[in-house]
Amino acid sequence: MVAGTHSVGPKHASNLLVAVSTPDGVEVGGEFGKCPEFAIYEVSREEGHAIWRLVETRPAEAEPGGGTGRGSAGAECGRGAGASCGVGTGAGAGSSGPASGAGCVGGSGAGAGCGGVAGSEQAIARVDLISDCTCVLCGKIGPGMEKALARRGISAFAIGLAIEDALPKIAAYYLR
Repeated sequence: MVAGTHSVGPKHASNLLVAVSTPDGVEVGGEFGKCPEFAIYEVSREEGHAIWRLVETRPAEAEPGGGTGRGSAGAECGRGAGASCGVGTGAGAGSSGPASGAGCVGGSGAGAGCGGVAGSEQAIARVDLISDCTCVLCGKIGPGMEKALARRGISAFAIGLAIEDALPKIAAYYLR
């Protein structure tokens, strides 16, 4: 669903941009550092309702090693054979990534995992790509990438919801 409404409370004149990692245009999903593109939604409130619309789709750089954002096992927007990911967000999520918090270790010889080291050129490019967004919704994100986004004032939410269910929650959280 590209647009929708949902009642969330009193009217405010604010709006925000939300980047969404989605493998199919319906569900939030995939690893932040490996998805080939981000759907950018404008979320606002009008007369007590959350309103969102797809503004654009922004292609992200391919993962190091010439990949397309899909793992070698054909996994959607994510882990290929042998990838190891430490998820850094979400309730109760733990981290199996490096102790430095620099991200995850990748499989398939890509060396990128959940986006590689947060200071890598690819990581910087991904953060720059969505620097005008208030937050990003994705299925998974490594702790290093989460920190890189936070340094730019972008919140990351690792969730598993339909986009049409996630955006009203974001509106309720930010546009009170």
